[in-house]
Amino acid sequence: MSSILEVRGLTTQFSGPKGYVTVVENVSFAMKPGATLAIVGESGSGKSVTAMSLLRVLPEPPARIAAGKVLLSGKDLLQLGEQAMRRVRGRDISMIFQEPMTSLNPVMTIGGQIVEAIREHRELSADEARAEAVALLDRVRIPDAGHRIDDYPHRLSGGMRQRVMIAMALAGRPKILIADEPTTALDVTVQAQILALLARLQSEFGMGILLITHNLGVVAQIAQRVLVMYAGRIVEEAPVRDLFQDPLHPYTEGLLGATPRMYQDAEAGARHRLIDIAGIVPQPDQLPPGCAFAPRCPKAFARCREERPALLPTRDGRQSACFLTQNTAASA
Repeated sequence: MSSILEVRGLTTQFSGPKGYVTVVENVSFAMKPGATLAIVGESGSGKSVTAMSLLRVLPEPPARIAAGKVLLSGKDLLQLGEQAMRRVRGRDISMIFQEPMTSLNPVMTIGGQIVEAIREHRELSADEARAEAVALLDRVRIPDAGHRIDDYPHRLSGGMRQRVMIAMALAGRPKILIADEPTTALDVTVQAQILALLARLQSEFGMGILLITHNLGVVAQIAQRVLVMYAGRIVEEAPVRDLFQDPLHPYTEGLLGATPRMYQDAEAGARHRLIDIAGIVPQPDQLPPGCAFAPRCPKAFARCREERPALLPTRDGRQSACFLTQNTAASA
């Protein structure tokens, strides 16, 4: 099956006092229709900037896309003018932003905002668009949608506001839905409901989902492939099952080690102790020489501190940017 979205060498920079600083570097991946691809990593890894670069919603300046291609069904979005991009946003690619309370307009009813999104991309009358908005709210399981459509955002719970954001994102019937931390600040029960809702809507609409998250539990539930990002670069790519069973990059090992487990290892008779990753993600203008993760990596050696590893194939369709795994693959 051919890819619906293909990103090649995407590089995004922000201007600073000393010139432009690279915050996302040489990011490449592809998405199949109807599939879910997750991008994971700590805050500051470049996940959201990557997503916003695809839609070209970063303010230019201070941001600029310095290199790369974003091919949607073969059409390079980076070569389109702003008017053409306005037609792409919402219709071909839609995005659910991190915090629905700040993404929704507090002085407009939720219905007014959904109707606006519908009429932007579809030639419907006001009455037809309102009926479609009610149908969308009903589809995302908003109770009594015909009456709640006239509510303002502050009258809804966090979970209900997130459902409204999903309804708005679906208004143009997109081919790809970017979900940026869709379960942030939601309790576990509501989080499970939102994930189940996304899975059901994905099946109904046949759309691909690009999931941006730091929650590996969410990834395990709904993704098929995973990109692990660190300091603006992809350091590992793998099918989700392989990544959880056999992580190749030490950073991925650290993320998994810091994830709570539901069940203890009864056979070993030991409790699973969470492992923290020492230090923090470096600022884009303060990257160390060599591998950006080397100062925090317990397995780093001299070469790691001097030379930056490229993202290379290892085995079984996987990729890793680590000298240890690349040496192992070469000797196998």
